[in-house]
Amino acid sequence: MALEVSSRKHTDAVVDALTQSLDHPVGDGDGEDLDAPYVVVYSIPGGGYSGTLANPRKNAELVRQVSCVGKTREQAEWLSDKVQTILDGLEVEGRFICRI
Repeated sequence: MALEVSSRKHTDAVVDALTQSLDHPVGDGDGEDLDAPYVVVYSIPGGGYSGTLANPRKNAELVRQVSCVGKTREQAEWLSDKVQTILDGLEVEGRFICRI
């Protein structure tokens, strides 16, 4: 059975995981009205698909950018460390993120 690959579901899963786990604002493609520290998730072009002849989209590599913004560099890096911990191994309906 072929797994459905949905770019939208992957982005939603990243935004949801960060929203539920962080005590800071999470922007979904926009951070214009947020107060630092905050993160913004962007869906950007890139990645790819591979697999078998029976299921050529079995493996998906979808690229997301998570920008961490702070009032200082240290604050932004501290937030980045938290984000990496939250997203490490995030599962998306039968799939997982293996690399951050």
